[in-house]
Amino acid sequence: MLVHYKLFRAEHIIQDSTYTWLIGNFSILQLWHGNGFKNSALLDTTNAPKKLVLLRKAYKQYRMISAASDAHQELMIRSFENENVAITGSPKNDVFFDDAAVFQEIKVRYGLDKFDKIYAYTPTFRDKGAFEPFNVQFWGLLNDWLEGNNIAFVVKKHPWDKTLKVPDQYKNILDLSDRIDDSQELMLISDLLISDYSAIVTDFAITGKPIIYYFHDYDNYTKMRSFYYDLKTVLPGPFIYDGETLLTYLKDLSWFTTPAYQLEFQKFLKTFHTYMDGDSSKRVLEEMKKLSSGTKKQFS
Repeated sequence: MLVHYKLFRAEHIIQDSTYTWLIGNFSILQLWHGNGFKNSALLDTTNAPKKLVLLRKAYKQYRMISAASDAHQELMIRSFENENVAITGSPKNDVFFDDAAVFQEIKVRYGLDKFDKIYAYTPTFRDKGAFEPFNVQFWGLLNDWLEGNNIAFVVKKHPWDKTLKVPDQYKNILDLSDRIDDSQELMLISDLLISDYSAIVTDFAITGKPIIYYFHDYDNYTKMRSFYYDLKTVLPGPFIYDGETLLTYLKDLSWFTTPAYQLEFQKFLKTFHTYMDGDSSKRVLEEMKKLSSGTKKQFS
């Protein structure tokens, strides 16, 4: 009852996902949870017709939707059928501009401070079917190389993932999915990111560190989900499809520093981020003030 009482009295409610059950005379500020590639909200082709009716009703309540760039703003307008989209940057990414001392504290908390480097693997969930990105032989070869170079390979599974199995017999391969609630913390301390179709790569790109796109099930996955973009056009790569090639790219990161790659990386970064200054939260606050003062359009 206390939660409902607070909702009824609230002037603003901030969300990062969709809630169709909220009732009250308040402004909803939608920060959304990812600046990614998969069609979402009303453009998500997996939504049933009845759900779309509920979503359209909910989205009409949005007084401000946060976007990270011009391209993202356009997609948010289409996805929510709502024009109240402001380019503020994502507040959750302000943490990348914190003092470096914070990063060391995170390493200590998760027992990762003994490693020279941390490589993160953060795949998105699969809607159906088994998810086995690596075979038994690869896990062994990977750990041998990690141990020889004092590198931790940290796995952070998507909260909806139910099938990815990570072996627990290796010292340098660590599944911390149940310990790390906030993926942003892992990104802060990681020296390299391996992911696939997840929006997490656009956040991590702000760090300027290497990203590898592991697309071992690309053909099957793109049949299950629809996308805003042609991934192989908008992403800078490299696109890897098997464990052997992945290990080769991990052992030699010279591809990341080539002028040709850096040109594509910077193009990718500018497409998804207008601001990279740590002030996105301040810009969201300014939008909230406009709503409170009545200077901003109240309804879409």
